[in-house]
Amino acid sequence: MYRLHLAAEKTLGSGNLRDAVALPEGVDLNEWIATKAIDLFNEVELVYSVIRQYCTESACPCMSAGSKFEYLWADGKEYKQPTKVTAPKYVELLFAWVQSQLDDEKVFPTAPGVPFPPDFRERVQAIFKRLFRVYAHIFYGHYERVKELEFEHHLNSCFKHFMYCVLEFDLRYRSQSVVALAGVAEVWQDYLGLLESAPLVTKSITAGVIIGAGDSAAQLLASRDKIDAEFDVARALRWALFGLVLQGPWNHAFYLLLDGALPPTPDPFTLTTLTKVGIDQGIQAPIFTIIILYFFAVVEGKGFGYATNQVKNDLGGILIKNWSVFLPATVINIGFCPPELRVLFLNVVFFGWVVYLSAFLNAKEGEAALTGTRTGAGGRDE
Repeated sequence: MYRLHLAAEKTLGSGNLRDAVALPEGVDLNEWIATKAIDLFNEVELVYSVIRQYCTESACPCMSAGSKFEYLWADGKEYKQPTKVTAPKYVELLFAWVQSQLDDEKVFPTAPGVPFPPDFRERVQAIFKRLFRVYAHIFYGHYERVKELEFEHHLNSCFKHFMYCVLEFDLRYRSQSVVALAGVAEVWQDYLGLLESAPLVTKSITAGVIIGAGDSAAQLLASRDKIDAEFDVARALRWALFGLVLQGPWNHAFYLLLDGALPPTPDPFTLTTLTKVGIDQGIQAPIFTIIILYFFAVVEGKGFGYATNQVKNDLGGILIKNWSVFLPATVINIGFCPPELRVLFLNVVFFGWVVYLSAFLNAKEGEAALTGTRTGAGGRDE
């Protein structure tokens, strides 16, 4: 490791900071990261020593980087809970904490052939996260003093060296919750990309999955208290097919036409929004509900005559019940949702509507209300 330290110092002295952090050929990654951690810790100690006499308990009563960022100390031992301490105390505790880890052979092994611990990278990330706070405090709290001492060039070079290393080896600290959220965010960005590159296919598949899942959830809820209840796979597949070939494509095309005729306005509370809601619920909803009734009559083998009867006898009641949910939902959808997410929003509302009906309404009411649910989701319970 000392040999690697000398190599790093030689490169750093050349003035090329990017080369100073790059992994040398044939060197183990963890061993190189350990070497850089030691070097960068020493640099932070050096930088702080320059302003240490000015970073006092009275001048810096808390460890902060401006008014919006205050850092609390916790080490799981003496300070089990995050505790407010002065900046000089925080730095003292931090430097002792880092040094104890650097001296721990189980964390930073120096003997040849001794492996690094499985959580080595996470430990280094935590070290770098806290060392970054020292730089942040110096820049926000003591930079004017640094300039007076004509030390800013060295400070900036050390900080660049630090950040190049963080970025080169992705040493930004992330808690498990942040990692999980980052994964969700990445999936969401991929989904938005698909909406842009293949909107019709993406919306259709999404509708099929969500609506099929909605009916599945409704069946599971309805059968909770029934010992011999069987899951109707065919029914769930019919709903998924409805979403795939009808719900997704229909609403995709309808909103393209609607926005083409009446472009969205920045302010959601406009006559344009009111007009679009009226067209959606007053014209589109009845037409689409009729189409839905005929669709399910066909896929269930009941024939056009059955659907015609439903249109004559049940259409008014179906629309009134569905308007109670989908009229306000459409106001939100048209007024506030980005155009590319409107079909997704309707699918989510429909999912909740189906589950609600299954859980809270009796079987007869659920069947009547679900027969053609949505302005753009439509349907019925079977």
